[in-house]
Amino acid sequence: MQRSMGDRVLDQNGRSIVIGADIPPLRVMTIELRYSPVDQKFHNIDYDFYIENLHKSGGDNGAADDSSPGGRINMGLLRILCLNAFSPLLSKYLDSGTRAQTLSQFIGRLVNGADNGFEAFFLATCRDVSIPRLKDATEQAYYLCRRCSRLAMLLRIFDLEGAFVHPRPRFLLVCHWPMVAWMVEMFVVRLGLRTVSVTASKTAEECAAAVTEFTSPRSCC
Repeated sequence: MQRSMGDRVLDQNGRSIVIGADIPPLRVMTIELRYSPVDQKFHNIDYDFYIENLHKSGGDNGAADDSSPGGRINMGLLRILCLNAFSPLLSKYLDSGTRAQTLSQFIGRLVNGADNGFEAFFLATCRDVSIPRLKDATEQAYYLCRRCSRLAMLLRIFDLEGAFVHPRPRFLLVCHWPMVAWMVEMFVVRLGLRTVSVTASKTAEECAAAVTEFTSPRSCC
């Protein structure tokens, strides 16, 4: 589905309007993503472990273990499975023992840091001590998308749609998990692109300011 400048569309009141500067072009596509054979192997190792323990509800909630198919679902592992589906690095981050009052507040503090929290993310997820800290933005972007097919496809979409030439188009990215939104923003910033975001950790005033900046005709986002 696509709409371009000059196309006629109906507004919420049924009136015919022409897409112009105040109504951005829109294109909606469905893309099927698959891991490479090597990345699928790494993904399956974590996936099989979490699935095996998904119905074992012992631990923090104090319930007895129950590995039967009808046992209580371990919600912590379910969350890790959802994040692991986006990138194995996210499940590694949760396994690193990071704790916070709420995950959105913790990530909010990291996002507002000088490096958007990349160094904390790298130290928590890189298990190879022979790899030095990554200082170059290109190296950091590669680290984030190396085994994440979704970020790799996002980079390809940016390139095909002219995100690295002027005038730049604007992109609206929707993420349902705070950690996914954090990883996506870290990646986009390292590509040299300007971002604004609306998250649970921001105040209503900050969210309104982000929306205003994004929708402005002079926006660089």
